[in-house]
Amino acid sequence: MKHKPLPEPTITYQYSPQQYVQGQYVPQQYSQYPQNGTQLEQERQSALIYFVFGFFCFCVWWCGYKNYKDSLDSQARTFSKLSLIFFIISIIGTILTLVPVVLYFGYFIMFIIAAIADPLIS
Repeated sequence: MKHKPLPEPTITYQYSPQQYVQGQYVPQQYSQYPQNGTQLEQERQSALIYFVFGFFCFCVWWCGYKNYKDSLDSQARTFSKLSLIFFIISIIGTILTLVPVVLYFGYFIMFIIAAIADPLIS
């Protein structure tokens, strides 16, 4: 079964009219990030919310890191870096906690099976 090739993505550009000041062309300046102070404040608050909710579910820290690692707001970037650090610490802590528990229950089940099977063999 042959698959059809995927269509090429469509890229749209948004142009604004050219500006002329006293017969000279003045190019428009475009920004990838919001420059508005309220938008930066919202980014800061959202990054803080992701950081706080990460204490309840550590996967939220990863989302906070991915969303705000390239923010223009320095505090949002700081929360992003802290979220990554706490996420890594949480993963390591989870692994260090679960491995002994799984091994303990594995050995416990082995001993139960051995105790049940031993009288049957004799």
